[in-house]
Amino acid sequence: METPGYNLPKRHLKNFTADADQHREITTYLKTTNMEYFCNYSEKSSTSESRTKGLPISYTEDEIAEALKVLVRFKIDKVIQLSNLKIKARIPVWQLTYLRCEENEKIFDINRLLYLTVRVEI
Repeated sequence: METPGYNLPKRHLKNFTADADQHREITTYLKTTNMEYFCNYSEKSSTSESRTKGLPISYTEDEIAEALKVLVRFKIDKVIQLSNLKIKARIPVWQLTYLRCEENEKIFDINRLLYLTVRVEI
């Protein structure tokens, strides 16, 4: 594992692994030797959020998540219906939380869901 030069204190080391197996091997070693360590995960594994407008408020979070998972084949983590906090009323805006991956990059191309015209925004 070749690491580029960084100006770190003498007692620190920065490692870059090529895959999950190397990462697991290093963290296992650090755990068994009781060494203190910190992991930074790449942005590829982080989640993204977007908002969907155009669906009626009568739909549940489960129905929308199922439609996105089964019909459109997206890997959705969570669906939340937003609400107006002042009047405590649900609004027809849905927040989608999903993992960043190649399949989910096409989420902004959706214009129809559950036989309705929708708009997906950041």
